[in-house]
Amino acid sequence: MKQLQQGAQRLGIVLTKEQLEAFATYHQLLLDWNQRMNLISRADESRIITHHFLDSLTPVPHLDWPEGTQLLDLGSGAGFPGVPIKIVCPQVSLTALDSRRKRILFLRKLVALLALQSVSVICERAEGFHSQEQYLGRFDLVTARSVAPFSKLVPLALPFLRRGGTLIAYKGPDESSDQLNLNIPITITEIPVQFPKPRTLVMVKKLQD
Repeated sequence: MKQLQQGAQRLGIVLTKEQLEAFATYHQLLLDWNQRMNLISRADESRIITHHFLDSLTPVPHLDWPEGTQLLDLGSGAGFPGVPIKIVCPQVSLTALDSRRKRILFLRKLVALLALQSVSVICERAEGFHSQEQYLGRFDLVTARSVAPFSKLVPLALPFLRRGGTLIAYKGPDESSDQLNLNIPITITEIPVQFPKPRTLVMVKKLQD
């Protein structure tokens, strides 16, 4: 895990021994389960640390993560970016949402194996989640990585955010920020990053309900 430790330091994150051990366990479980189901591409098996762990952690230095922060990870898949953020910021309460049952089984196994506290794993499509009122306007942060084009992602995520909450969208270098037609006022901040791979973090802040 030396590569992870050094990469995290480049991002401004100092990992503890326990956190490095958690990532090592995560890494091995992901490789084991990926032999049976398609959690990540086979090409990515050799670059889990850079393209998944470190990439997931890129927003951490750019935001505050106070005790009790409610984080929703849309389309969590194999846990990215929500679980790496949770490992580094254990004070965060994480809700991981994915529509595929096999991925949910992996996430529940991972959460149990790492003994993560204040984590909910839910099998549901984001569109269907809109009908559950207890989750609307509840979250301080919503993360989404490779879930949907930006123009579709923003209206999908905003209902889950409280007033003042922020969507963290991971945008690749070839993606465009399409014109948004929203009735809710927002502010958008774009943060270009080059490490561990070129992309733009787009912070969309919800100004009112």
